[in-house]
Amino acid sequence: MKLYAAPLTPVDEEYIRKARSFAEERMAPIVEDAEQQRRQPALLREMIAEFTKLYIPKTLGGLGASTMTICRELEELARVDYGVTFAFEVHNHAAMVLSMTENEALRDRYLPGMLSRELGPTPRLSAAAPRCRMGTTSSTARRPG
Repeated sequence: MKLYAAPLTPVDEEYIRKARSFAEERMAPIVEDAEQQRRQPALLREMIAEFTKLYIPKTLGGLGASTMTICRELEELARVDYGVTFAFEVHNHAAMVLSMTENEALRDRYLPGMLSRELGPTPRLSAAAPRCRMGTTSSTARRPG
């Protein structure tokens, strides 16, 4: 029995390598300390600037990555810390939904900031537990400035 199937869509191996490198070199050294101190790692803004554009269509300034590329990117990040990756993913889904709105004024006002370090992340990890448990995740929205 063969349990593995090849991806149905192309995978951008460059972004998979970037995600793996980011997780190992940037996330791994600091996530445990951030978790114990009950604070969201500042590197979430770096993750947003580097990877959120995968979720957004090219016509709106993103990379329009395949579903398999996004899944593999998340797999590499979550391997190091699921809680931080989950907080990052909440931001990504908000950006993706915003990219789909027909309200161009709203999209044009907020999407560029959500693709950079300017806006976000909105999720905030609220409990000091090794490798954040899902029941301890909360979200807070704040207006910049």
